[in-house]
This record gives sequence, C-alpha cells and structure tokens, in this order.
Amino acid sequence: MKNLLRKKSQLNQAFINEQILFSHINDYILLIIQIIIYKQSILYLLLVMLKLKEIKTNAKKYIELCKLIYADPRTPRRAKILLWIAIGYAVFPIDLIPDFIPVIGHLDDMVIVPILIYVAIRTVPKNVYIENYVQVLKK
Repeated sequence: MKNLLRKKSQLNQAFINEQILFSHINDYILLIIQIIIYKQSILYLLLVMLKLKEIKTNAKKYIELCKLIYADPRTPRRAKILLWIAIGYAVFPIDLIPDFIPVIGHLDDMVIVPILIYVAIRTVPKNVYIENYVQVLKK
C-alpha cells in the first residue's frame, strides 16, 4: 500500500513537472514574439537575457529527456519517428513557410518543432516517461 501511494505521488509530481516544462516552451515562443515586436527598451533586453538563461537551462533538460526517451527500448516506434521528424525539421533548411517572410517565417520553426516533440512525448507510455524524467531531474 505504501509503495502504491509513493508511486502515485511520484506520478502526480511528474505530471506537475511536465506541465511546467511545457509551459516553458510556450514562454519561449511568446518571448521570441516579444523580442521581434518590442526590441527597443534596454530594460526589456535585460529581462530578455535573464529569461533566455532560464530557457537555456530548461531546454538542456528537455533535450536530455528526449535523448533518454529515444534510447529507451520501451519507447514506441511512433514516438521515435516523431522525434526524428522534429530534429529533421529543425535542422533542414527548407521550411513550410520560408524564413524570408517577416515574423511568420521564423515562428513556424518555433511552433512546429515543439508541437512535434510534445506529440512524441504524449505517445510514450507514462511509466517510461516518469522513469526518464526522474533521471533528468537527478542530474
């Protein structure tokens, strides 16, 4: 019974942490939009720099999580394919919306890649996700 309660609390904590992690992706997208629109203020740029440091640390954890999930043999093939598509779309020079179109050209990369990663992680079984997430948090 104690073991079940402990696992339930770990599941709840992992899902809370997952929501926080995905909210950082949304923060990143909103931050880029704000930089494009309001890039005049020095104070704003200082705040942006602080926020970018936070995003950088969270992005490292998220990339590590994706690596662990991909390496796990219990990860479904669909999730692995979606992760490869996300990496390929981020690296490949041809986009759905060309980058020379102002604002929208760069936003498609910042929207499509996180969505693909989000869908890939949603297809992973919860126990695989939680085990790998705990490994990332321990590092």
